[in-house]
Amino acid sequence: MKTIIFSISIILSFMSNAQYSFYSSSFSLIDAESKEVISSEIKYQSHNVSFPDSLLIHNIFDESGKIIDSQIYHITEANSEGELIMFSALSGVSGNTYYYVLKSEEDNYVLLQYFQEDNSFYLFDAEATDLKTFKQ
Repeated sequence: MKTIIFSISIILSFMSNAQYSFYSSSFSLIDAESKEVISSEIKYQSHNVSFPDSLLIHNIFDESGKIIDSQIYHITEANSEGELIMFSALSGVSGNTYYYVLKSEEDNYVLLQYFQEDNSFYLFDAEATDLKTFKQ
C-alpha cells in the first residue's frame, strides 16, 4: 500500500511541475503499427505544454518567423506511464479533442500527436526546452 501511495505521489509531483516548450521546423506522419513514414512536411511551429496551468499553446510561423496562427487548448486529462506522458487537449475553436504523447528519450522529450481513427501519429522534429508557467 505504501508503494502505491508513494508511486502516485511521485507521478502527481512530476505532472504538477512538468512544463515543456517545443519548436519544430518539420514533422512526419507515421503509421503506429508499422512505424513507416507516410509523409513529411516542413512547417515551423511551437508547442508549449504546461500541466500546472492545464494549457497547450500551439503557434505556427511563416518562413520569416512571423506568427501566422495561434491557438490555446485546455489540457483535460494527463496520465504518466513509464517513460510516456499521455494527454488530451480540448480546442476551444473546434470543440475537438486532440491526443498527445511526450516520450522520454535519453535526456529529452519527443512530442507526438496521436490520431486514434487512423492509428497514426505526427512526430515533431523538436527537442524540449524549459517553459516557465503562469502558476509558479
